[in-house]
This record gives sequence, C-alpha cells and structure tokens, in this order.
Amino acid sequence: MFLKPIQVSPRSFKRQIETVLGALIQLQMPVTLFAKLPKGSSWFTDLKQYSQVIRPHPDIFVWVRDASEVSDWQQSILIPDQHPMQGEYFVLAVSDAVSFLIWGHRDDVPAAFAESESPAVDKAVTEHESLPMVSYRITLQKALIQDFVRDLQEALQASWQQHPEQVLIDHLLTHWGDRMQLPDQCHPALIDAVLQQEGIHQAKLQHQARTYRRQAMTASSLSTQNESLMHTLRLKDDFLNTVGQELRTPLSTIKTALPLLSSPNLKPPQRQRYLEMISRECDRQVNLINGVLELLQVERTVMTAQPEPVNVFDVLPGVVSTYQPLAQEKGIRLAYTVPNTPTGCLLSRKLGTSNCHSTA
Repeated sequence: MFLKPIQVSPRSFKRQIETVLGALIQLQMPVTLFAKLPKGSSWFTDLKQYSQVIRPHPDIFVWVRDASEVSDWQQSILIPDQHPMQGEYFVLAVSDAVSFLIWGHRDDVPAAFAESESPAVDKAVTEHESLPMVSYRITLQKALIQDFVRDLQEALQASWQQHPEQVLIDHLLTHWGDRMQLPDQCHPALIDAVLQQEGIHQAKLQHQARTYRRQAMTASSLSTQNESLMHTLRLKDDFLNTVGQELRTPLSTIKTALPLLSSPNLKPPQRQRYLEMISRECDRQVNLINGVLELLQVERTVMTAQPEPVNVFDVLPGVVSTYQPLAQEKGIRLAYTVPNTPTGCLLSRKLGTSNCHSTA
C-alpha cells in the first residue's frame, strides 16, 4: 500500500526527482525512464544530465501534449484524451536491478493557472509562494509499481489508438512484458546513494545558511557603521555651520568699524575705541581659526596621551582664570570649589583632558 501522500512545494518535489536521478548518476546505473513533468526547462535538467552521462544511452520516454516540445535526447509519447493525466506528474524507473516510482499530483489550480494543463514552473517560478502545492509520494515496492505499470500500459494503448502514427508506441507495446520486468527488490546500493545525495544536499543547505548568517551579520555591522558615520558627518556639518557663524561675527564687526575710522569728524577717543574693537575682534578670529586647526590636527593624528599625575590645587586656578574672560563675555559666572579632601588628577597636557579622583 502507498504511504499517505505529503504536500510539498513544486520546488521540493523537483528536489526529490533531482536526488534520485543524482543517485543513479553516482552509481552509473542505466534504467528505462518514463516521465511526465510540469512545463519549464528546469524540470528536465536532471533528466537531460542523466541521459548525457550514462552509457549506453538510456531510454527516456516523456509524456507530452505536443510532440514539438520534445528535445533530441528524449522520446515523446502523446497524452491521450482517454487518460488526460490532468495535474499528474511522475518519474518511473525500471531495470533488472532497480525500480522506483516518484508520483505527484498538483492540488487545485488557482484561476491564474486554469487555462493551461500545468503552470510553466521554471526555476525562478518554483520559488513563488502562490504556486499550487503537490501531493507527493515515492515507492520502491514491486506490487505498487506493477499497478502503476498496468495503468501506464493502458494509457499507451489509448495513445496508440488515438495517434497510430506513433511507431515508437507499437514497438513499446510489442516488447512491454520483457522491457517492464521488475526486480523482486530494489538494489540496496540505490538506497545508499539516495541517502548520500540527501546528505550532500543537507550539507549544502547548512553551508548556505552559515553564509547567509555571516552576510546578515556583516550587513548589520555595516549598517551600524554607516549610521555612526552619518551621525559623525551630521556633527561635522553642525560644527562647520557654527564655526562659519562665529567667524562671520568678528568680520562683520571689523567691516562696520573700518568705515567709521575714515570719518573726518571722529574724535581721538572714539578712534581709539574703534581700533581696540578691531584688534579684539581680530584676536577673536585668530583664536577661532587656531582652535579649528588644533581640532583638525587632533583628528588627523593618532595621539597616545601619557597622563601625568598632578595636584588639583596647582592646575585648577590656572584653568579657571584662562576661561573666566570668555565666560564673562557670555554672561556666565565661572567659579570653582576645592574640597578639603586631597584630590589627585591624571592630566594629559597634549590633549588638554584630565581624570580626577579622590585619594581618600
């Protein structure tokens, strides 16, 4: 008896055919093949490879509706109206050593595929989720294969009656009993080879899975790096915009003060005030430019800072006094408080950074 059919995708059904034919190629085992498969060149790739590799050339009979669809490496049998084989696919192999049957039946066809006998399920299309599933089963049992062979013989007779010009079928039917002698048991080497082919396929799938996982991790890492780079670029844009605004301010002040200096009615105290303002703004611009150049230097040079231990009482007053004038210009009160607990700092003079901690 047949095991209950299982539903598989067209791609998985094709994969089962590929596995068994690959096992026959591995064993260099010639068999007679009868096949009916969906339309699409990829379905016949494995049959064609088998016909090209095996010597002597095996007989491969393909059931078709149009004899013009058949290639030179296969022999055609026209499907009769009496046995339409609608939605039915199979690969039958017979020799004196092995016999097996791979059988499938397409599930209900969606309206999009109803006009053709079977959808053209080529390689790219087999991956499409909208294709109908296939009820699939495989057997090596002699009794079950004999039942299918009898049905196949009836279909051959119907095809010959409808298309008597097929000399090939007449010859097949004449020698049918001798050609279709089934072995009592399938050669165990075929089962071993099928298992090996399946193992090779599983190894390929695992390798592909690892490759895809590495690619996904690489893509994720690159995405993170790209986000970080974009954030850095945005910060640089903001920085350059701020620097541009800051450089424009002293230039505007100087540009305003210069025409006033040429006024004949300008009194000496006013002239002096404008000169001082120009000098101050020039100093401000020089400081801004120097600051930008220092930042660029830090960015371009890989600097290994060597922190030096210092006493915070010696460092803090000088730091605060340096920035107090600038803070006053901004309306900020800058002050500091040193706790009684002795505090030590590691100071990087090169980068102007410090890391302080309590020694208590």
